[in-house]
Amino acid sequence: MNCLLQDPKCCCHTSCGRLPPRERLATSVHRQPFTAARQSSRSSSRNTRRLCCRVTSTSDPATSVSTSLPTYSPHQKGLPQSQVWELDFCSRPLLDERGKKRWELLICSPDRKFEYSAYFPNNKINSTQLKAALLGLLQQAGAEKPRQCRFFRGQMQTIISRSLADLDIAPVPSRRCFTLISWLQERLENLYKKDPGYSDKAASLFMLDLQSPQELPDNLRGEQWNFVQLPLSALLEELSQVKQVFSLPKSKGLVASLPSMLLPSN
Repeated sequence: MNCLLQDPKCCCHTSCGRLPPRERLATSVHRQPFTAARQSSRSSSRNTRRLCCRVTSTSDPATSVSTSLPTYSPHQKGLPQSQVWELDFCSRPLLDERGKKRWELLICSPDRKFEYSAYFPNNKINSTQLKAALLGLLQQAGAEKPRQCRFFRGQMQTIISRSLADLDIAPVPSRRCFTLISWLQERLENLYKKDPGYSDKAASLFMLDLQSPQELPDNLRGEQWNFVQLPLSALLEELSQVKQVFSLPKSKGLVASLPSMLLPSN
């Protein structure tokens, strides 16, 4: 303190401990790169430790086993050789080992000669997974690609339609999936309710996305009735075309009764 009071530019460092201005400047210049190097080395070491921790966590076998997803084996009866499929892709009232809902893919032909069922984990519900499952069916020896596929769940229309369109199969939203709905009811009573993971709090399997009624187009409105005469062959051909376009169920009873309903004319 005495030295500073006497001379502010004091250069002696024996009594007060201060360095001369030139020495202080040189010391600060030499210390800066050393400090920066220490900081860079510390940061690099911290990044290295973080990288090592991340690599160790991903390669830990215990972690990979704990996050593994359940796998299910599909079941199939017959070969897909029908021109019409009925398909359902939705969650079921079943819980897997993680407490998540199982999803199931059901495909059948109207006569149930072909049936296919497969479970999916809830994180693989997309058009890519559905397309891969359908492609695996069609690649079997003796399999034939259907002309159209009916489904009744409006909330799954985007996923189902995209998967079918990629395989050149016409998607047909329809409530006339009578065989499929009957199969679902059968599986509910004989399979789902007997499964250990069954939960009765799940939503109904047969929820339909009912929209508000809309007015008929003008070309479908009938203002009057006319009686016409048609040959039986023309009527049967017209009926077959309507069934193909609108996916109507088989009407063998109506077709068989048509000849007896015809009256002889003079």
